Amino acid sequence: MTKSTTTKSTTPQDRLTRICDGMIATFNQHGEKRDADRAIVFLADEAKGGIGIAGYDDDKDALVDLIVHLRAIFRARGQDLHFVPVGETPPKGRS
Repeated sequence: MTKSTTTKSTTPQDRLTRICDGMIATFNQHGEKRDADRAIVFLADEAKGGIGIAGYDDDKDALVDLIVHLRAIFRARGQDLHFVPVGETPPKGRS
């Protein structure tokens, strides 16, 4: 039997995710927040990181927004962000 490596939880698991949860609670209670607003909160210390997500029905949508924002950050610095497929895709099949 293979042990699951899933770490997703709706309950904060450590100090950083508890702080993220508090930040998400503040976001959700803000007077100007609209139903369509979404948030991703990242925190890190010298050893690890934490994340909080609010307003997304599907985590895949949060991932897409994250990639779009990362690309914008790179472009604002005069750089570009590239994702290179690895694993099963043969080099000639990559685009």
